[in-house]
Amino acid sequence: MIEIKEVIVVEGENDRRAVLQSVLADVVVTKGHALKEELIQQLKVLQNQRGLIILTDPDYTGRLIRRRLSEQIPGVKHAHISREEAIKKGDIGIENVNPQAILRALQSISTPKRNPSTDLEINDLYRLGLNGRANSSNLRRLLCQELSLEFGSSKNLFRQFKLFGLNKADIVGALQRIENRFEKNI
Repeated sequence: MIEIKEVIVVEGENDRRAVLQSVLADVVVTKGHALKEELIQQLKVLQNQRGLIILTDPDYTGRLIRRRLSEQIPGVKHAHISREEAIKKGDIGIENVNPQAILRALQSISTPKRNPSTDLEINDLYRLGLNGRANSSNLRRLLCQELSLEFGSSKNLFRQFKLFGLNKADIVGALQRIENRFEKNI
């Protein structure tokens, strides 16, 4: 089993158990989106000592927790699980994800840049096929998997591009890798 040096932050106790079935790590549970100031202060200390990886559910509450922690604790890393991997009988959560997918997410972490800049504009998403076309949602999903980003709307994706300092060349390169994989499978 792989050991992770950073502390992993999850939402609930069942999420913690799922992570510990996948890797050896210290895991902190937020107990939902009502993040107490005491917990945030503890997480700041842990970030300075060992680093943090946020692994929250791919739903509204998970995004809320991820955004709040990112804003208050600079430099945290992000691991993402797709909704498809996290859903079981209508329930969405890390506790539903198989150990291999959790390991894969933890090996594909992303870190926001301090002063991110990008040459992308919101209209570029349309030009690249990520918005306004019949298959845009599927293409965004594949791109998010390729870049270890959280899947969402084109507006959410654009926000992540800025947060992580991704530029046109990064996005075009990722889209090319996706296209190459599909061409090999044909």
